[in-house]
Amino acid sequence: MIKYNLKCKNKHEFESWFSDSKEFDRLKRKNLIECIFCQSKKWKSQ
Repeated sequence: MIKYNLKCKNKHEFESWFSDSKEFDRLKRKNLIECIFCQSKKWKSQ
């Protein structure tokens, strides 16, 4: 398991767990990761 600290384009920050980095990349590419606060699927580059 891997924990990522994510930040959406609206600057909401939260943690999320994924089985590995490939799983995170796959979900992000398919646009399936969303902010838990505003449901945005757009991410701020970190």
